[in-house]
Amino acid sequence: MPARYGRAQPHRPLVSGLYTYTGIVFDAASNSGFQTGSSDYHFSRTCQGVNRFLLVAIPILSAPGTTVTAVTDDYDGTPVAFTKIGSGSSATGAGILELWGLVAPAAGTKNIRVQLSGSVTSAGLASSYTGVN
Repeated sequence: MPARYGRAQPHRPLVSGLYTYTGIVFDAASNSGFQTGSSDYHFSRTCQGVNRFLLVAIPILSAPGTTVTAVTDDYDGTPVAFTKIGSGSSATGAGILELWGLVAPAAGTKNIRVQLSGSVTSAGLASSYTGVN
């Protein structure tokens, strides 16, 4: 049986040296750096390709009860809301991690805005992928 059946192929050559990608492919990553004592901040991200997905992880340090209230993507001045995927906390509740996702974000370099329920130390980490939907 040819290798193309039953396993994902990273790419296959097409006409004029173009490639088509099968499966999910990592695109780019960015982060806000640590934001100390902030409840509202933004950082840039880049997405390219087709069938995009943007994942944002937000670790919150030493802040029992503090949560992310909103994550939005700036689409030419109009905010587009992310969907909360899930969250988890340390045994003591002093550390929290929330995951947020956005299907089909606008291509190019845009800004992600993070809003928290209190002024705490946190960071925004973004990863974009293609071939997702």
